[in-house]
Amino acid sequence: MHPPDGTVKPGASVPSVPEASIPRAHRLTLLFLVAAGLAVGFLHLASKPFWFDECFSVEVARIGWKNFLRLLWWREANMSLYYVLLRIWLSVGVHLGQSPFFIRSLSVLISAATLPVTYWLARQLYDRRVGLIAAGLFTFNSYNVRYAQEAVSYTHLDVYKRQPFAPSASASSACAIMATWSASRLPVTSWTAL
Repeated sequence: MHPPDGTVKPGASVPSVPEASIPRAHRLTLLFLVAAGLAVGFLHLASKPFWFDECFSVEVARIGWKNFLRLLWWREANMSLYYVLLRIWLSVGVHLGQSPFFIRSLSVLISAATLPVTYWLARQLYDRRVGLIAAGLFTFNSYNVRYAQEAVSYTHLDVYKRQPFAPSASASSACAIMATWSASRLPVTSWTAL
């Protein structure tokens, strides 16, 4: 326990703040940033026509399984996660239509999913305030907004790390950092899995 005057004795340990005590204002701010990221991403989503790379992505996702797997194995292995997700997205969306808005909305959702992971990574490295600043900067980053509105596999490159599928890359980075700071083997296992 700390002395009543608020000073800390030298050598005394400062208790860590439990995860459950994240201030409500920080949660609401992060929720607002995710909502703003979705709003900015969906704004004018279908105003541009598809271009060649987007058409290629959609056609890859629509071909038969045999040719799809062959293409992923021999030509597009580095972007296979996106093509599999797009294939699932298009099969689920059969009843919702195949409009450019719907097809591109997968990219907007993945971009929005990156925001809490960006917050978490910055919080692991620094603190909650820096996490919110990083998430806010990422939300309104022009490259993030632009690439979140395209149905292409490299849309999900994290603007800062240039790795495929930004939420996984950011979470993997945070687990790698935790592994270097921790004596536990759990973060190493998580990092390897991501």
